[in-house]
Amino acid sequence: MTDFRPLRRMLVLLLSLLWATTGSFAVVNLQSPLICGVSMGYDAAESPNCGYDNAPLEARADYQSALADTWVSDDLVPGFIAAKGGVDLTLKYKADWTPAQRAAADAKAAALTKADTVVTPSVRSGTTQARYRREAGLGPSVDDDHTIDLQLGGADDILNMSGLDSSVNRSLGPQINHQIKKLPLGTRVNNVRMVDP
Repeated sequence: MTDFRPLRRMLVLLLSLLWATTGSFAVVNLQSPLICGVSMGYDAAESPNCGYDNAPLEARADYQSALADTWVSDDLVPGFIAAKGGVDLTLKYKADWTPAQRAAADAKAAALTKADTVVTPSVRSGTTQARYRREAGLGPSVDDDHTIDLQLGGADDILNMSGLDSSVNRSLGPQINHQIKKLPLGTRVNNVRMVDP
């Protein structure tokens, strides 16, 4: 049996990008197993759009209230509506971390919370980290870390680099990725907090 979930996810992302970049007001009903387009409100030319029954809808308020009620199932893009205002990430300490490692994780979470972070594709050159590692003289148990992760809009620049405990770095990066991988690009990350496992 063919699994259409990846195709549905891509279609949802494309439709959300289209919705965000077009002057036409359209809502996509994603509650049904099939994705059905329902046009509502007015388009950019101020012409009334018609629903499936070809009756013009009354006002833009109908569009806005319908948009507020739009829901996306968890197997497509979780937190779609929440993602429009931003999301919070909750990361877990490892049970065996020392107080110093926990403090390093707290500092990383605080830096991410303070920064203007958004879900972004990771693009790295590979030379920035090697150069920083060489110049900073990092030991074997310290990773060269992007202070603001590339996947959250950080620059692949030596000014965005710092040394971070290897265990902390190799735990937090994948945890962040796991929580943001289904979110639309451009989703704001408001707060990052650490909790016990």
